[in-house]
Amino acid sequence: MIYDNGWIIEYDMDIAGVMGQNLPSGEITPAFIFDEGFCTWRGIYPSDHIDSVREREEIVKLAKTDPKRYFREIKEWGLKRMERLAADGWRKANEREDVRASN
Repeated sequence: MIYDNGWIIEYDMDIAGVMGQNLPSGEITPAFIFDEGFCTWRGIYPSDHIDSVREREEIVKLAKTDPKRYFREIKEWGLKRMERLAADGWRKANEREDVRASN
C-alpha cells in the first residue's frame, strides 16, 4: 500500500510482480509503482488533471496578447501551485527519494 494525503492505494503485489518482470528496476514496490506512474492518478492528486486546466485558463489567454507576461505568470502559477500542493501533503508535490536510485 501507499499513503497519499488521506488516500490509501492498495496494490496486488503478486500481479505487480508478474507484470513487472521485464522492468529494469529490480524490486517492484508500491512506491515504485505509484511514483514512476505505472498505476497512479494523472497529475499530483486525483482530480488534478481537471483542476489544473481550470486554474490556468485565464493565464493561457495571455499567450496571444502578452507573451512575456504569459511566461512570467504561468511560471509563477506553477511554482506557487506546487508549493501549495506540497504544503497540503500531496506525495507527488514533495521531494522524494528516487525509487530507482538503489538499483
